[in-house]
Amino acid sequence: MLLLTGASRGIGAKLAVKLAELGYDLLLVARNEEALKQLKLEIQKKYSVNIQVISADLSQSTSVLQLLEKLESFEISGVIHNAGVDAFQTFDTQDLKGLEDNLYLNLTAPMLITRALMPKFLSKQKGIVIGMSSLAGLFPTPYGAHYSAAKSGLWAFIQALAIEYDGNGIHFCTIHPGFVHGDGMHEAHKAIAGDAPFFMGGTTTETVIQKVITALQSASPSPVYIANRFAVKPLLILTHLFPRFAKWLSTKMMKKYLAKVAHSSAIDGQKK
Repeated sequence: MLLLTGASRGIGAKLAVKLAELGYDLLLVARNEEALKQLKLEIQKKYSVNIQVISADLSQSTSVLQLLEKLESFEISGVIHNAGVDAFQTFDTQDLKGLEDNLYLNLTAPMLITRALMPKFLSKQKGIVIGMSSLAGLFPTPYGAHYSAAKSGLWAFIQALAIEYDGNGIHFCTIHPGFVHGDGMHEAHKAIAGDAPFFMGGTTTETVIQKVITALQSASPSPVYIANRFAVKPLLILTHLFPRFAKWLSTKMMKKYLAKVAHSSAIDGQKK
């Protein structure tokens, strides 16, 4: 049985349907219990798979610890850390509790869930951990510094485990989408600032899902899957070789666009 977080909507919900189509039994986790139950019904009408659901808020420590206790009663063969959220805003104006919750959801919760599952993976010498990181985890992202840091941390965490547990039959990999058209958080950005510039990277829900499927079905998954236009890959190599180039590129290509998104977020926050 695969554990999939962030499964109630967007990429997570569509990924759940695709996994069920391929015959995977699923444990779906998200905050919205009603949406999870509805998704379970929809899947089981079409496919003969075992679907279980648990409602949990992965941005809150109490909820995560309760989830970890419940996981003990399931035979989990792999986990897809899909739950996550961005929040573009000038760093000095961001709510402290919001920052804490965002970091917990995007990084701390995946760490704790993985820690809870590792003993069973090790005992069976089999398992897979897939982290839904982001292009922001590989590239400095203005107005989303905390999100960029969390996604970079998720990438580093999973890659470090891949080295630590090499040879134990457990696979570790991260997926790095850019701005996802259709079901990702980018749809809200587009309503504010239009499409992101081409070289910032863009992808589709279907491409992201296919990267996850490839990782699951591969006998030796790649440590990193870039789910973006090809042009992004050489840019990533250059930015890591030349940090000053990364700063220049981020300033020229990303800052103006994300400033629009951040400005709108700040205005919405003042209205609430």
